[in-house]
Amino acid sequence: MNRSYEYWENQFLHEIAIEYGFEFKSQEYLVFKARMLLKNILLSNPELLKQLDEEQGGNNYFTNNMIADCWSRKIYPTLEAHGFQEERKAEKVRKWLQQQIFPEYIKNIQLQTKIELWQELLTKAEDAENLLQIVKQK
Repeated sequence: MNRSYEYWENQFLHEIAIEYGFEFKSQEYLVFKARMLLKNILLSNPELLKQLDEEQGGNNYFTNNMIADCWSRKIYPTLEAHGFQEERKAEKVRKWLQQQIFPEYIKNIQLQTKIELWQELLTKAEDAENLLQIVKQK
């Protein structure tokens, strides 16, 4: 099973947002998830706001200061209540999520299908075969 952050990022951020109390599709949920996605690292708040607006139908539903307001009023306090103790910067939150929260999250991922179970078994077998090849060469 692929256990990389990049592979699980979308599902991880969704589940963390819900677990931390950001109501699905609420402004806080949308802003948190959009800002934490690796693909959005380089986007400024206005660019991210435009992207969010387009994803929601392009109705200019969001105010110009919505992103900053969501982070300062709801998201940072919620993260701090869950153990985040760094400087209030998106990069610090992303690092905390990846290094502190994700490793525990991925441990609890259950394989869902028979194909995933077989893929996990095949990966372990290939790893064992590679190990045997290395030992034989020595």
